[in-house]
Amino acid sequence: MADAALEVTERFILLSGATGRAIEALKGQALDGGPITPPRSGYVELLAEYGLDPEVPDLGVLQDRARNAYKAFLRTAADAVGENGLLPSG
Repeated sequence: MADAALEVTERFILLSGATGRAIEALKGQALDGGPITPPRSGYVELLAEYGLDPEVPDLGVLQDRARNAYKAFLRTAADAVGENGLLPSG
């Protein structure tokens, strides 16, 4: 259960960071709100580990991975408490 929770946390952190950077990039182009801060090294390393470009990671891929990790977490939690039918299939 703890491993599944950590996986969900990691996936959502990556998604959140990538989304924030995408928004900053768009604002920088449209509003010129100043320079975009460089990403943290741990974030860059994780993205590279998963085969994603740290400068422009694929948000769709990150969303899918976060969604799948969350579903796996819910399945693990349901198994841990002996519940069935908690998640819809798919």
